[in-house]
This record gives sequence, C-alpha cells and structure tokens, in this order.
Amino acid sequence: MTAFTCPTCRDARGLPVRLDVVQVSHPGPGLTVRRRRCPACRRVTHTEERPRPVAAGARPPALRT
Repeated sequence: MTAFTCPTCRDARGLPVRLDVVQVSHPGPGLTVRRRRCPACRRVTHTEERPRPVAAGARPPALRT
C-alpha cells in the first residue's frame, strides 16, 4: 500500500508526515472517494477516487428488473 504524505510538512526526524483518511464517501454506484488530511497542517492534500468492487453476479441498478 502506498503511504500518502504531506508535500510540505515534516516530523521531528525530518521525515514526511503521513496523511490520515478523514472522509470516505460513495457519491454514486461503484465509486468510492477518500479524502486524506495532514494531521500537522490540517489541509486536505489528497483526494482519491476509485471504482468500488461489485459483488459477483450483481448487476447495476439500472439493469435490474
């Protein structure tokens, strides 16, 4: 897994600060959005959109009859 880090903040050892996931939303079928925030400067510096896995044999809602 990729460690997302803040582009501007450093910790006491001089290493980049890892981002925390602050919000996970599902704005539409088959889509997950994760927002990541730096705990030091509190800025949301990364937003990730990914397709949500669909269960085996499931059809999109528009095709169900």
